[in-house]
Amino acid sequence: MLVTELKHYMAEHRTVPVKDLVIRFQSDPEAIRAMMALLINKGRVRRLDEEQDCDGCQKCPAYEAETYQWLG
Repeated sequence: MLVTELKHYMAEHRTVPVKDLVIRFQSDPEAIRAMMALLINKGRVRRLDEEQDCDGCQKCPAYEAETYQWLG
């Protein structure tokens, strides 16, 4: 997976949970997070608060509650 592929996917879908990116790109959540960190530093993406995505029961892996939004 390349950062450019990730950028195109994010631009198309706008708001995407990490679990969807893991499935789409068949990649490790940590690799997704590393690329998202690059995009955050460039001002292209922001991480949404986890409270918006789940009720905080902590039954799912941490990455399943993690969501990012494309800022363009």
